[in-house]
Amino acid sequence: MRRRALGTACVVLLFFASVGLWTDCERSEKRGGGIPPDTLEAMFRNGPRHDGVSAEKVRTEGRVVWTSELNGWIRADAAATTDRVYVGTSLRKLYCLALETGERVWEQDFEQSVVVTPLIMGDRLYLGLPDTKFYALDATTGARIWKFEAGAGINSSATPAGSGRLAFGAWDGSLYSLAAVDGTEAWRFRAGAAVMSSPAFDGKDLYVGSQDGNIYSVDGGNGKEHWRYRTGGPVASSPAIAGRLLFEGSSDGKLYCLSRAKGKKRWVFETGGAVTASPAVCSDGVVYVGSHDGIFYAVDAKTGKKKWAFGTGGPVRSSALVAGDQVYFGSDDKFIYSLRKQTGELVWKIQTGGYVRAGPVMKSGVLVVGSYDGRLYGIR
Repeated sequence: MRRRALGTACVVLLFFASVGLWTDCERSEKRGGGIPPDTLEAMFRNGPRHDGVSAEKVRTEGRVVWTSELNGWIRADAAATTDRVYVGTSLRKLYCLALETGERVWEQDFEQSVVVTPLIMGDRLYLGLPDTKFYALDATTGARIWKFEAGAGINSSATPAGSGRLAFGAWDGSLYSLAAVDGTEAWRFRAGAAVMSSPAFDGKDLYVGSQDGNIYSVDGGNGKEHWRYRTGGPVASSPAIAGRLLFEGSSDGKLYCLSRAKGKKRWVFETGGAVTASPAVCSDGVVYVGSHDGIFYAVDAKTGKKKWAFGTGGPVRSSALVAGDQVYFGSDDKFIYSLRKQTGELVWKIQTGGYVRAGPVMKSGVLVVGSYDGRLYGIR
């Protein structure tokens, strides 16, 4: 019996080594590409690798502890620190709220809708707008520090890109790298069409999708292309990094698993609709992603085979969040969902007054999700 147990353990260890997945879901400074641990999750998809995994292991019961009525619908994920939440709306507002109560701390007006997730690094906040402007703000007060003019509108959330830089995409087909301190342009990479995808960073290289149908790997230091992989449709989904693998969806209805080193296809999983949500990947060896076919999928990270599927009443454009043994996401059916990540069993669901296209974020035990009804929800 002991020999059989040891043999099973070896198989498990070899599996995780072969696919390059993490041995746990906890975040670390090393995994964050040199970003201080206290700001690791204060950005799109919980960190530069965009894995969609939270360090929080608190189980939620589906109890709404606060709602904040904001001006305009909420499309993008919020960004959260230990005591603050930052979120934008369609009516040209960026809000800073108290995480514990949802009360407003400050708000900043802009000339265009805020449809990206802010990036918070230290005492600064960074975000781009559809009117071509990219801003650095004081995260404490909301005061503007500097502004950069891109060649076209910005629908891509910024990512830390090493060496004191950040990166984001724009509608002119460019991936930009700027100095975080003053907005000086370090380089720009040109794809074949708009870059709506938000780049992921592994500590050396950036990965991003484009409306030209390609997934790109670009050197974070100089912007030179390493490789590209062609999908069957525009790529608005943002990539997730897990070990040596890259996961990304496409409007062709497929989820792709590629090797990070060469961009070689490992497997392709087909859904019944476009995949514009970003996948979440955790140490259980499973990729979680929703599709416009209204189904939320759990896919084996090694084989690309379906493990389970959960049907909703509308397209799933919300990117998933894994926290502890629960996985969270929203749907166009106006519900926020919590499922058991191992089985897909429903834990709870909360109805809102509008589409739920923003991905959830969790900090200090509070799950935060925005809706097209103009409300931000705090849930425990």
